Amino acid sequence: MKSTKVQRISVQVVLSVKGSVEVAELSMPLGTSLENAVERSMLLDKLGYEDRNRASYGIFGRKRDRKTLLCSGDRIEIYSPITADAKALRILRATNQRDG
Repeated sequence: MKSTKVQRISVQVVLSVKGSVEVAELSMPLGTSLENAVERSMLLDKLGYEDRNRASYGIFGRKRDRKTLLCSGDRIEIYSPITADAKALRILRATNQRDG
C-alpha cells in the first residue's frame, strides 16, 4: 500500500480587536479555503455574533472572497465592520469645537 502524504501550507490569520492584535499561525492542508482557515483559527470567537456575520476578509490587504484557496505564506486579515459613521463624527467634532 502506497503512503500518501498530504501537502501542507503555513498561513497566518490576523484580527485587530479593541486596540490589540490577535495572530494565529496555522498549518493547513493544500487546497484549504480562506473560510476554513478563519474557522480553524477560532479568532472569530472574539467578535460578537452580529459582527461575525458582517466581517469581511483579505489576504495581504486585498479583499478576497471566503472561498479563495490559500497559498503557503498567506496572511489572512479579518476586517471588522465599521462601527461609526465618519460624517456623523465630523459633525459632532465641529459642534463640540464651536460650542467650546
